[in-house]
Amino acid sequence: TVFAGAPEHVRSRPRYWLALGSLELRASALEEAEKAFEAALTRSSDDKEGPDALGALAGLTETQLRLNRLDAAKASSERLLAAAPNSRIAKLLSAQVAASGGDDERARAQLEELVSVNPDDLQARMLLGGVNLQQGNLGQAEMHFAAVVARQPDNVRAQKLLADTRSRI
Repeated sequence: TVFAGAPEHVRSRPRYWLALGSLELRASALEEAEKAFEAALTRSSDDKEGPDALGALAGLTETQLRLNRLDAAKASSERLLAAAPNSRIAKLLSAQVAASGGDDERARAQLEELVSVNPDDLQARMLLGGVNLQQGNLGQAEMHFAAVVARQPDNVRAQKLLADTRSRI
């Protein structure tokens, strides 16, 4: 209701569309989220490397991944990575797209880079463990899942993946 009643001068700003896209994404209204992030990107075209454009590309990539539109997600993640090559989020999303598209080597290389820069990046470790598991690198997968469980003992997903990996070993 708040968004629907917003004045036109507010609707013309990319942040309106970013906020709407984020809400739609959290509500799993993926089609609507994609449209909102595209609108945010269009409205932030004056500053292609500004925070609004980068946020729109990140939201768009995540939404397209959830919609299983891998080609679109790849294009969005490549634009994001080109605009912000040192961004953790850009690298993480690019790795997720690569892993989803079956390019495990690219995903692993990007995630290993993230983990080497920040060994406490548990999100990257979880994804890297998953990629290693897919590739059959069970020792590496176990190491990453165990690191996550050690830091987040209540992380049920990490516990299950660690147990699954150990049973395969």
